[in-house]
Amino acid sequence: MPAPKGELIEVMMHLPAAFMESNPEILVIACISLAILIIYPMIDNKWIKLVPAPMWVLMATIPLSFAFDLFDEHHYHFAGNDYVIGPKYLVNLPTRLSDAVVFPDFGQFFTSTFWMAVVSFALIGGLESLLSAKAVDSLDPWKRKSNLNKDLFALGAGSSIAAAIGGLPMISEIVRSSANISNGARSQWSNLFHGLFLLIFLLLLKPLIMMIPLSALAAMLIFTGFRLASPKEFKQMYQISWKQMTVFVVTIIVVLLTDLLIGVGAGIVLKLILELASGAKWSSLLRAKTTLSFTEEALTIRVHESAIFSNYLSLKKEIMRHVGQGSILLDFSAARLIDHTVMANLHDLQAEFRNEGRKLSFAGMDHLTAIGKHPLAPRVTLKREASLLASLSRRQLELMVYALQNRYDFLPEEWEDHQNWEGFPITSGKTIERVSSVFIKRHQTMRITVADVKLTAGALLTLQTADMTLMHIDLGGQSVPRFTLTRETAMDKVAEALGAQDIDFASHRAFSEKFLLQGDAENEIRNFFTDGLLQLHEQNPDHFVESRGDALLFYTSRGLLPESGIGALLKFAGQYCEVAFHRETVR
Repeated sequence: MPAPKGELIEVMMHLPAAFMESNPEILVIACISLAILIIYPMIDNKWIKLVPAPMWVLMATIPLSFAFDLFDEHHYHFAGNDYVIGPKYLVNLPTRLSDAVVFPDFGQFFTSTFWMAVVSFALIGGLESLLSAKAVDSLDPWKRKSNLNKDLFALGAGSSIAAAIGGLPMISEIVRSSANISNGARSQWSNLFHGLFLLIFLLLLKPLIMMIPLSALAAMLIFTGFRLASPKEFKQMYQISWKQMTVFVVTIIVVLLTDLLIGVGAGIVLKLILELASGAKWSSLLRAKTTLSFTEEALTIRVHESAIFSNYLSLKKEIMRHVGQGSILLDFSAARLIDHTVMANLHDLQAEFRNEGRKLSFAGMDHLTAIGKHPLAPRVTLKREASLLASLSRRQLELMVYALQNRYDFLPEEWEDHQNWEGFPITSGKTIERVSSVFIKRHQTMRITVADVKLTAGALLTLQTADMTLMHIDLGGQSVPRFTLTRETAMDKVAEALGAQDIDFASHRAFSEKFLLQGDAENEIRNFFTDGLLQLHEQNPDHFVESRGDALLFYTSRGLLPESGIGALLKFAGQYCEVAFHRETVR
């Protein structure tokens, strides 16, 4: 069936008919590809995760090219219908590289179609690259920041050069970047080598590339598109606020009915209308109104009227003007509106300050009410007072009761300080998106913190999220060797046979069979794991521990624990510290 032409919504209306007339063998390849992409994030096996999902798709579908003989055009019958299959369903590359070079034609230079295409590609490429750079910055273990101006300049220059020889526009690619970081890349040399390997593949392994079914690549695009507008995204937008949800839905609908530029423009206009209706003034739409006051302890920036998406850059510029001050307090007591975009960006900026040894704090939000259940929901001035209990989820209420019963300090809102959870293997290479439902207890010099932690890694095709209940014990100045203790899998045993590290104890075979123990200072680790500690682990095979030297991290699974699970984890940690440090810490 030929591809329908017209607006996007018209094309979508033809999809049911096109699906019914689809080639069964090509559909099988697409469905298998989608199944791999869907199942891959659910698999909790570090050996399988060494190979990215798209590579598993190619390893599964290239053999299907041979099984269905896509290299020779032929007919086959299925369910009473005749189908044609052949090389047109495979990736096609020119015989010679010079055949791919196409010089630009400026015959349409003075037409609106030409400039719509130029602006669309510039907008899409710029947004994609900026979002990718921001995502990579959050994944970077060294917390470095990209030069976005330089990135956009390189994007424009590279796209212009590529277009001059018939190439596609360039973008910063998150899948490649996250793969580089996950495999230990530290500099931009990784991008250069990646490009060189692509060129080598194109020149030397062209026959292998031409074995890839187009339907497998199409499945990757479908999966990526679903990720960008999945039901989970709609739910998250609704949790942020009904305004965020409205803008999100309207933008999508207008994009489908018209095109990307008009859709984005409609979303921006609607957002501005909603902010004006919520109390924003025309005078503060593009520039945040602030006043400054200085003390010996900190600089206070008082925000007046509103802080919304369209004036955030001016607010950030004001903050960065005084970045050398060291400690900055943002006072919102005179503000009547703070939108989600500002809340989210200030949250990221606060983390950036913390990583650089500076301090950015917020105050004066008590008179504002969150209009969503998300920790960074917009805040507006309402005549009624919001009830804290009404805003809590069922899990937060249950944990709050548990914390009160056991005399823990409970903090249901998002916890801004992520330092407790950084530096452990389980969080390495991941972004700590949220720390919530925190309860804390102190004992002597130690502090015990239990929280629900949301971790993300990668983006789009490689995006993985995990919600875990983690318990952190600050050792109060006492140090222990760095180590990781997790469950040992069959693949770990194979890796050990090939030379990978696993610290075993001949006198405790049960421990050595169940657990994978790794760390650089092996002698210190062996001294730390006494007979009592090894026996405790043997009796609790589902409890795992990591050490970063000054703290321990305890967890039992990759999910959120119920009350009983948290109680069991606390009990295990208490026994652990009693045995390891010869003192009671948790009861």
